Amino acid sequence: MSATILRLPRQTISDEELDGREVIHPFTPLFETAFEIDIDVLVGEHLTSIVRPFLTPGCFAVLYSDSGSGKSFVAMDMAWHVALGKQWAGRPVTKGPVLYVALEGTGGFRRRMKAYAQEHGDPGQWFARLKLSPRLAKKDSPEGLKAIVQAVEEQSKRCEMPTSLIVLDTLARAVAGDDENSAGDISHFVERRAGALQRATGAAVLVLHHANKVGAIRGSTALFAAADLVMAVEKTGHSRRLIAEKVKDGTEGTLLDFQIEDRILYSGLEDGVELKAGVLVPAKQQDGDPGDGLSRRARQLWQLIGECTRVPLVHPTTGETGCAVSDRELRAKFYRPSATSDANRRAFYDALEDLIKHNLLARIDRSQIWAKLDVSA
Repeated sequence: MSATILRLPRQTISDEELDGREVIHPFTPLFETAFEIDIDVLVGEHLTSIVRPFLTPGCFAVLYSDSGSGKSFVAMDMAWHVALGKQWAGRPVTKGPVLYVALEGTGGFRRRMKAYAQEHGDPGQWFARLKLSPRLAKKDSPEGLKAIVQAVEEQSKRCEMPTSLIVLDTLARAVAGDDENSAGDISHFVERRAGALQRATGAAVLVLHHANKVGAIRGSTALFAAADLVMAVEKTGHSRRLIAEKVKDGTEGTLLDFQIEDRILYSGLEDGVELKAGVLVPAKQQDGDPGDGLSRRARQLWQLIGECTRVPLVHPTTGETGCAVSDRELRAKFYRPSATSDANRRAFYDALEDLIKHNLLARIDRSQIWAKLDVSA
Protein backbone atom coordinates (compact mmCIF):
# COMPACT_ATOMS: atom_id res chain seq x y z
CA MET A 1 0.00 0.00 0.00
CA SER A 2 1.43 3.36 -0.93
CA ALA A 3 1.22 6.04 1.75
CA THR A 4 0.22 9.58 1.06
CA ILE A 5 2.57 11.96 2.86
CA LEU A 6 0.45 14.60 4.55
CA ARG A 7 0.97 17.71 6.59
CA LEU A 8 -1.63 19.24 8.89
CA PRO A 9 -3.26 22.25 7.26
CA ARG A 10 -2.12 25.59 8.65
CA GLN A 11 -4.76 28.08 9.62
CA THR A 12 -4.73 31.85 9.65
CA ILE A 13 -5.13 32.82 13.28
CA SER A 14 -7.42 35.75 13.95
CA ASP A 15 -7.16 38.42 16.63
CA GLU A 16 -10.35 37.03 18.13
CA GLU A 17 -8.75 33.64 18.63
CA LEU A 18 -5.59 35.19 20.03
CA ASP A 19 -7.71 37.12 22.48
CA GLY A 20 -9.39 33.90 23.58
CA ARG A 21 -12.75 34.37 21.87
CA GLU A 22 -14.28 31.34 20.19
CA VAL A 23 -14.65 31.66 16.43
CA ILE A 24 -16.92 29.47 14.29
CA HIS A 25 -15.29 28.93 10.89
CA PRO A 26 -17.73 28.62 7.97
CA PHE A 27 -17.79 25.49 5.83
CA THR A 28 -16.20 23.36 8.56
CA PRO A 29 -17.80 19.88 8.77
CA LEU A 30 -19.25 19.21 12.19
CA PHE A 31 -18.64 15.44 12.21
CA GLU A 32 -17.32 12.49 10.23
CA THR A 33 -18.10 8.79 9.98
CA ALA A 34 -15.83 5.74 9.82
CA PHE A 35 -16.72 5.34 6.13
CA GLU A 36 -15.31 8.80 5.41
CA ILE A 37 -11.94 8.07 7.02
CA ASP A 38 -9.38 7.07 4.37
CA ILE A 39 -6.98 4.39 5.57
CA ASP A 40 -4.26 5.84 3.31
CA VAL A 41 -4.61 9.10 5.18
CA LEU A 42 -4.13 7.32 8.51
CA VAL A 43 -1.05 5.53 7.19
CA GLY A 44 0.28 8.83 5.88
CA GLU A 45 -0.22 10.47 9.25
CA HIS A 46 1.70 7.63 10.93
CA LEU A 47 4.58 7.81 8.44
CA THR A 48 4.90 11.57 8.89
CA SER A 49 5.16 11.43 12.67
CA ILE A 50 7.89 13.81 13.75
CA VAL A 51 9.45 11.10 15.92
CA ARG A 52 7.67 7.84 15.19
CA PRO A 53 5.35 6.90 16.69
CA PHE A 54 4.89 9.14 19.75
CA LEU A 55 5.57 12.75 18.62
CA THR A 56 3.05 13.62 15.93
CA PRO A 57 2.27 16.81 13.97
CA GLY A 58 0.03 19.16 15.91
CA CYS A 59 0.32 17.33 19.24
CA PHE A 60 0.82 18.93 22.65
CA ALA A 61 3.74 17.42 24.57
CA VAL A 62 5.25 18.02 28.00
CA LEU A 63 8.79 17.19 29.14
CA TYR A 64 9.56 17.64 32.82
CA SER A 65 12.15 16.83 35.48
CA ASP A 66 13.98 18.20 38.48
CA SER A 67 16.29 21.11 37.78
CA GLY A 68 19.64 19.96 36.44
CA SER A 69 18.42 16.54 35.32
CA GLY A 70 18.91 17.23 31.61
CA LYS A 71 15.46 17.98 30.16
CA SER A 72 16.79 20.86 28.06
CA PHE A 73 19.44 18.55 26.64
CA VAL A 74 16.76 16.02 25.71
CA ALA A 75 14.64 18.69 24.00
CA MET A 76 17.68 20.09 22.21
CA ASP A 77 18.86 16.67 21.07
CA MET A 78 15.45 15.62 19.80
CA ALA A 79 14.86 18.94 18.06
CA TRP A 80 18.28 18.94 16.41
CA HIS A 81 17.73 15.44 15.01
CA VAL A 82 14.31 16.46 13.69
CA ALA A 83 15.87 19.46 11.95
CA LEU A 84 18.50 17.18 10.39
CA GLY A 85 16.04 14.39 9.61
CA LYS A 86 18.24 11.89 11.46
CA GLN A 87 17.02 8.91 13.47
CA TRP A 88 16.62 9.76 17.17
CA ALA A 89 16.79 7.30 20.06
CA GLY A 90 16.52 4.46 17.55
CA ARG A 91 13.27 5.81 16.10
CA PRO A 92 12.47 7.09 12.60
CA VAL A 93 12.29 10.87 12.23
CA THR A 94 10.53 13.01 9.63
CA LYS A 95 12.69 16.02 8.81
CA GLY A 96 11.11 19.36 9.56
CA PRO A 97 11.98 22.89 10.70
CA VAL A 98 12.16 23.49 14.46
CA LEU A 99 11.72 26.77 16.34
CA TYR A 100 13.21 26.74 19.83
CA VAL A 101 11.98 29.38 22.29
CA ALA A 102 14.72 29.35 24.93
CA LEU A 103 13.59 31.53 27.83
CA GLU A 104 16.29 30.39 30.30
CA GLY A 105 20.08 30.38 30.02
CA THR A 106 20.35 31.99 26.59
CA GLY A 107 24.15 32.21 26.68
CA GLY A 108 24.58 28.54 27.46
CA PHE A 109 21.98 27.59 24.88
CA ARG A 110 23.85 29.45 22.10
CA ARG A 111 27.05 27.61 23.00
CA ARG A 112 25.11 24.37 22.96
CA MET A 113 23.92 25.13 19.43
CA LYS A 114 27.54 25.42 18.28
CA ALA A 115 28.40 22.17 20.07
CA TYR A 116 25.55 20.35 18.36
CA ALA A 117 26.53 21.70 14.96
CA GLN A 118 30.05 20.42 15.64
CA GLU A 119 28.79 17.04 16.89
CA HIS A 120 26.00 16.25 14.42
CA GLY A 121 26.18 18.77 11.58
CA ASP A 122 24.52 22.13 11.02
CA PRO A 123 20.85 22.06 9.93
CA GLY A 124 20.96 25.74 8.98
CA GLN A 125 17.55 27.41 8.87
CA TRP A 126 15.87 24.18 9.91
CA PHE A 127 16.80 24.80 13.55
CA ALA A 128 16.35 28.33 14.82
CA ARG A 129 16.33 30.02 18.22
CA LEU A 130 13.77 32.75 18.72
CA LYS A 131 15.72 35.84 19.80
CA LEU A 132 12.71 37.34 21.57
CA SER A 133 11.35 36.38 25.00
CA PRO A 134 7.58 36.24 24.47
CA ARG A 135 5.22 36.41 27.44
CA LEU A 136 2.32 33.99 27.31
CA ALA A 137 0.66 34.44 30.71
CA LYS A 138 -3.10 34.83 31.02
CA LYS A 139 -2.82 38.53 31.81
CA ASP A 140 -0.43 39.23 28.93
CA SER A 141 -1.52 40.57 25.55
CA PRO A 142 -1.38 38.22 22.56
CA GLU A 143 1.68 40.00 21.16
CA GLY A 144 4.04 37.29 22.40
CA LEU A 145 1.94 34.65 20.68
CA LYS A 146 1.87 36.67 17.49
CA ALA A 147 5.67 36.99 17.56
CA ILE A 148 6.08 33.20 17.68
CA VAL A 149 3.59 32.71 14.85
CA GLN A 150 5.39 35.35 12.78
CA ALA A 151 8.74 33.62 13.39
CA VAL A 152 7.25 30.26 12.40
CA GLU A 153 5.86 31.73 9.19
CA GLU A 154 9.26 33.24 8.33
CA GLN A 155 11.09 29.98 9.07
CA SER A 156 8.57 27.96 7.05
CA LYS A 157 9.05 30.31 4.12
CA ARG A 158 12.84 30.03 4.24
CA CYS A 159 12.77 26.23 4.51
CA GLU A 160 9.89 25.89 2.04
CA MET A 161 8.21 23.55 4.50
CA PRO A 162 5.88 24.16 7.47
CA THR A 163 7.63 24.21 10.84
CA SER A 164 7.21 20.80 12.52
CA LEU A 165 8.04 21.53 16.13
CA ILE A 166 7.93 24.50 18.51
CA VAL A 167 9.77 24.11 21.84
CA LEU A 168 8.88 26.35 24.80
CA ASP A 169 11.63 26.21 27.43
CA THR A 170 10.27 26.65 30.11
CA LEU A 171 6.61 26.91 31.08
CA ALA A 172 7.47 28.81 34.27
CA ARG A 173 9.18 31.58 32.30
CA ALA A 174 6.55 31.65 29.57
CA VAL A 175 3.64 32.14 31.96
CA ALA A 176 5.40 34.14 34.68
CA GLY A 177 2.73 35.69 36.87
CA ASP A 178 0.20 32.90 36.37
CA ASP A 179 -0.61 30.44 39.15
CA GLU A 180 0.81 27.03 38.19
CA ASN A 181 -1.48 25.40 40.75
CA SER A 182 -4.59 26.91 39.17
CA ALA A 183 -6.41 24.58 36.77
CA GLY A 184 -7.92 27.71 35.18
CA ASP A 185 -4.56 29.35 34.46
CA ILE A 186 -3.00 26.14 33.13
CA SER A 187 -6.05 25.36 31.01
CA HIS A 188 -5.88 28.87 29.57
CA PHE A 189 -2.26 28.28 28.57
CA VAL A 190 -3.01 24.89 27.05
CA GLU A 191 -5.99 26.09 25.01
CA ARG A 192 -5.35 29.77 24.33
CA ARG A 193 -1.56 29.79 24.06
CA ALA A 194 -0.18 26.36 23.11
CA GLY A 195 -3.45 25.45 21.41
CA ALA A 196 -3.46 28.68 19.41
CA LEU A 197 0.09 27.92 18.24
CA GLN A 198 -0.96 24.42 17.17
CA ARG A 199 -3.98 25.71 15.24
CA ALA A 200 -2.06 28.55 13.62
CA THR A 201 0.99 26.57 12.52
CA GLY A 202 0.09 22.88 12.44
CA ALA A 203 3.25 22.26 14.46
CA ALA A 204 3.66 20.12 17.55
CA VAL A 205 4.27 22.13 20.71
CA LEU A 206 6.71 20.75 23.29
CA VAL A 207 6.68 22.48 26.68
CA LEU A 208 9.43 22.00 29.26
CA HIS A 209 8.45 22.15 32.92
CA HIS A 210 9.79 21.40 36.39
CA ALA A 211 8.98 18.57 38.80
CA ASN A 212 7.52 19.10 42.25
CA LYS A 213 8.96 17.88 45.55
CA VAL A 214 7.82 14.29 45.02
CA GLY A 215 8.98 14.09 41.40
CA ALA A 216 5.64 14.62 39.60
CA ILE A 217 4.75 17.50 37.29
CA ARG A 218 4.73 20.72 39.28
CA GLY A 219 1.44 22.55 39.61
CA SER A 220 -2.04 21.70 38.39
CA THR A 221 -2.78 18.21 37.09
CA ALA A 222 -4.58 19.92 34.18
CA LEU A 223 -1.26 20.03 32.32
CA PHE A 224 -0.78 16.24 32.44
CA ALA A 225 -4.44 15.64 31.57
CA ALA A 226 -4.33 17.89 28.51
CA ALA A 227 -1.07 16.56 27.05
CA ASP A 228 -0.95 14.03 24.22
CA LEU A 229 2.57 13.07 25.29
CA VAL A 230 4.25 13.38 28.70
CA MET A 231 7.93 12.58 29.11
CA ALA A 232 10.03 12.69 32.28
CA VAL A 233 13.77 12.68 32.87
CA GLU A 234 15.01 10.92 35.97
CA LYS A 235 18.56 11.29 37.22
CA THR A 236 20.23 8.87 39.58
CA GLY A 237 23.90 9.55 40.21
CA HIS A 238 25.45 9.95 36.78
CA SER A 239 22.70 7.96 35.08
CA ARG A 240 19.85 9.71 33.26
CA ARG A 241 16.78 8.16 31.70
CA LEU A 242 13.99 9.55 29.53
CA ILE A 243 10.63 7.90 30.16
CA ALA A 244 7.34 8.26 28.30
CA GLU A 245 4.78 8.46 31.10
CA LYS A 246 1.80 9.13 28.86
CA VAL A 247 1.46 8.42 25.15
CA LYS A 248 -1.87 9.01 23.47
CA ASP A 249 -2.69 5.88 21.47
CA GLY A 250 0.75 4.51 22.27
CA THR A 251 2.86 2.62 24.79
CA GLU A 252 4.61 4.09 27.81
CA GLY A 253 8.10 3.10 28.86
CA THR A 254 11.78 3.95 28.62
CA LEU A 255 12.75 5.96 25.56
CA LEU A 256 16.41 6.66 26.15
CA ASP A 257 19.24 6.21 28.63
CA PHE A 258 21.81 8.95 28.29
CA GLN A 259 24.58 11.03 29.76
CA ILE A 260 25.88 14.55 29.18
CA GLU A 261 29.39 15.06 27.83
CA ASP A 262 31.31 18.29 27.28
CA ARG A 263 32.63 19.29 23.90
CA ILE A 264 35.41 21.85 23.45
CA LEU A 265 34.36 24.76 21.27
CA TYR A 266 37.47 26.90 21.59
CA SER A 267 40.77 26.43 23.39
CA GLY A 268 42.72 29.53 22.41
CA LEU A 269 41.58 31.86 25.20
CA GLU A 270 44.24 34.03 26.84
CA ASP A 271 43.25 32.91 30.34
CA GLY A 272 43.73 29.27 29.35
CA VAL A 273 40.10 28.36 30.03
CA GLU A 274 38.46 26.25 27.33
CA LEU A 275 35.07 27.26 25.96
CA LYS A 276 32.85 24.18 26.36
CA ALA A 277 29.25 23.09 25.94
CA GLY A 278 27.46 19.85 26.74
CA VAL A 279 25.78 17.44 24.35
CA LEU A 280 23.56 14.44 24.99
CA VAL A 281 25.19 11.07 24.38
CA PRO A 282 23.16 7.81 24.47
CA ALA A 283 24.37 5.51 27.24
CA LYS A 284 25.54 1.99 26.57
CA GLN A 285 23.44 -0.85 27.96
CA GLN A 286 24.76 -1.84 31.36
CA ASP A 287 24.95 -5.36 32.73
CA GLY A 288 22.16 -5.99 35.19
CA ASP A 289 19.85 -3.34 33.70
CA PRO A 290 16.30 -4.53 34.49
CA GLY A 291 14.87 -2.86 31.39
CA ASP A 292 11.19 -2.03 30.97
CA GLY A 293 8.27 -3.20 33.09
CA LEU A 294 9.32 -1.45 36.28
CA SER A 295 7.89 1.69 37.79
CA ARG A 296 9.89 4.89 37.64
CA ARG A 297 10.77 4.72 41.33
CA ALA A 298 11.76 1.06 41.05
CA ARG A 299 14.20 1.86 38.25
CA GLN A 300 15.68 4.64 40.38
CA LEU A 301 16.10 2.26 43.32
CA TRP A 302 17.72 -0.38 41.12
CA GLN A 303 20.24 2.12 39.74
CA LEU A 304 21.10 3.27 43.26
CA ILE A 305 21.90 -0.28 44.32
CA GLY A 306 24.82 -0.12 41.90
CA GLU A 307 26.19 2.84 43.87
CA CYS A 308 25.91 1.12 47.26
CA THR A 309 28.51 -0.95 49.07
CA ARG A 310 27.82 -4.54 47.98
CA VAL A 311 28.82 -7.81 49.59
CA PRO A 312 28.58 -11.16 47.73
CA LEU A 313 25.60 -13.16 48.93
CA VAL A 314 23.73 -16.24 47.73
CA HIS A 315 19.93 -15.97 47.80
CA PRO A 316 18.82 -17.85 50.94
CA THR A 317 15.97 -19.67 49.15
CA THR A 318 16.76 -19.98 45.44
CA GLY A 319 20.52 -20.26 45.67
CA GLU A 320 21.04 -17.53 43.06
CA THR A 321 24.26 -15.58 43.26
CA GLY A 322 23.92 -11.89 43.99
CA CYS A 323 24.87 -9.34 46.59
CA ALA A 324 23.67 -7.80 49.83
CA VAL A 325 23.22 -4.07 50.35
CA SER A 326 22.47 -2.07 53.45
CA ASP A 327 18.87 -0.98 53.87
CA ARG A 328 20.03 2.20 55.62
CA GLU A 329 22.52 3.15 52.89
CA LEU A 330 19.98 2.52 50.16
CA ARG A 331 17.35 4.64 51.90
CA ALA A 332 19.85 7.47 52.38
CA LYS A 333 20.54 7.54 48.64
CA PHE A 334 16.89 7.14 47.63
CA TYR A 335 15.21 9.64 49.97
CA ARG A 336 14.64 13.14 48.60
CA PRO A 337 15.61 15.95 51.02
CA SER A 338 12.71 18.05 49.73
CA ALA A 339 10.06 15.35 50.33
CA THR A 340 8.29 14.53 53.59
CA SER A 341 9.29 11.48 55.64
CA ASP A 342 5.98 9.76 54.86
CA ALA A 343 6.32 10.43 51.14
CA ASN A 344 9.88 9.07 51.11
CA ARG A 345 8.88 5.92 53.01
CA ARG A 346 5.91 5.21 50.72
CA ALA A 347 7.99 5.72 47.59
CA PHE A 348 10.76 3.49 48.95
CA TYR A 349 8.43 0.62 49.90
CA ASP A 350 6.53 0.85 46.60
CA ALA A 351 9.79 0.68 44.63
CA LEU A 352 11.07 -2.15 46.81
CA GLU A 353 7.89 -4.20 46.33
CA ASP A 354 8.02 -3.68 42.57
CA LEU A 355 11.57 -5.00 42.39
CA ILE A 356 10.70 -7.93 44.66
CA LYS A 357 7.77 -8.85 42.36
CA HIS A 358 10.20 -8.90 39.43
CA ASN A 359 12.52 -11.24 41.39
CA LEU A 360 15.32 -8.67 41.39
CA LEU A 361 15.37 -8.09 45.16
CA ALA A 362 14.60 -10.00 48.32
CA ARG A 363 14.40 -8.88 51.92
CA ILE A 364 16.99 -10.73 54.02
CA ASP A 365 16.21 -8.99 57.30
CA ARG A 366 15.44 -5.50 58.49
CA SER A 367 18.97 -4.31 57.79
CA GLN A 368 19.89 -6.15 54.57
CA ILE A 369 18.47 -6.53 51.05
CA TRP A 370 19.55 -9.15 48.52
CA ALA A 371 19.93 -7.97 44.92
CA LYS A 372 20.21 -10.02 41.76
CA LEU A 373 23.38 -8.19 40.81
CA ASP A 374 27.04 -9.17 40.74
CA VAL A 375 29.36 -7.26 43.01
CA SER A 376 31.49 -6.35 39.99
CA ALA A 377 28.55 -5.02 37.92
